[in-house]
Parts: sequence; C-alpha cells; structure tokens
Amino acid sequence: MRRRLPILAHAIATAALAATLAVPALAQTVKVTPLGGIDGEFCPQDRALVFEDPNGTRVLDDPGRTVAGADDPRLGKIDIVLVSLKEAGIAGDVGLATGYVLRFSNGLVAYLSGDTGITADQDLVVRGHYGAKLAVMNIGDGFTTGPMEAAYVINDLVKPASVIASHANEVGTVGGKVRPGSKTEAFIKAVRAPVHVPLSGRTMEFDANGRCTAGC
Repeated sequence: MRRRLPILAHAIATAALAATLAVPALAQTVKVTPLGGIDGEFCPQDRALVFEDPNGTRVLDDPGRTVAGADDPRLGKIDIVLVSLKEAGIAGDVGLATGYVLRFSNGLVAYLSGDTGITADQDLVVRGHYGAKLAVMNIGDGFTTGPMEAAYVINDLVKPASVIASHANEVGTVGGKVRPGSKTEAFIKAVRAPVHVPLSGRTMEFDANGRCTAGC
C-alpha cells in the first residue's frame, strides 16, 4: 500500500507554519535539499525543496514534476508537504499571495514565495512582522514574478540575508554553472543579497540569520 503524505492547502496570504517546535536548537542549521530533474543542475521543472529542521522535522515544498510520488527514494521521511497554487492575473504575476512563512527551531524564519506576485504583504507581513531572513523566490515569469520583479521583492520588500532562486522555468545551469543570458543570471545580478542556485541533490545549510554555512 502506497504511503500517503500529508498535504497543506495553499495559504490565503502568507501563513506562519511552525515546524513542530520542540527544544530550541539555536546553534544548529536548517538543511535545504533541492530535488530536481538532473543531479547537480537547475532545470526548467525544478522547484521541489526539502527543509530539515534541527529537531528532525522534514518539510517538502512544492513537489512539482520532479518528485516521483511518495516512493521517491530521495524523499526519506516527510512530515509536511506544502503546495502553492497559481493565481494568474493580467501578466500572470499579479495574483493573490500563495506563499508560506516557516519558523524553524534554530530561530531561522524562511519565506517561500510560491506563485506570488508583488504584494504589500511582503513588506508589511513577511519582513515587518515575521522578519524573514531566508527567501525562496520564484523568478520564472508566466504564472509568477520574472527576474526583475523578483529582484524588487527581495531588494525593497522582504530584504532577507539570503535567497534561493526557484521556479525558473528554464535551463538555469549547465555543468552546475549558471547559464549566461539566463533568467537565473539576470536575477543574481539584480539582487543585492547572496543568491543560491538550488542544484539538485546538493544540500545547503542555513543558520538562524539566514546565512549559508555549508553547501552553497
């Protein structure tokens, strides 16, 4: 019998999700592992990320088309699945907010943009109230922000310490290196904070202040 994973519906706005906080783990890091289509690359359909809290809770964000169901051997134990839904507007990137805010047991607060356009909540709620230090930002255009809109969200609204590019809808890397002329490159050049490219299978680690301490 196939094991079914628990699924949380998309947030009406930005939602705060506590990753089953137990004993604070202030000196430890949150591990983030991309699950893409090709190991070591950032490909058009890549958006799935596994967040592992220091207390062992594991969150799968946006499985997309690169996770082969609940039996994908890369998943391991998953406690929570987050899904964001598309809300297309005039240009495809002005829909309602569908993101999440996660607070981990080491104190790190992460914003997962989902298919969210530019909204005042990214300043007022995500930065002002929750103080997100790490952002996962969709950059692919179409049903989400393009690289310049995403850069504005990061530079002027959320203002995190670090960013993970996501949902690029393109070949973002070749041989593990950012492809010249890509949306991924344009986003990296436009953003003032460090941008980390989610290469499939390469685990990154982030401290409470949103700084990458390993794997980036």
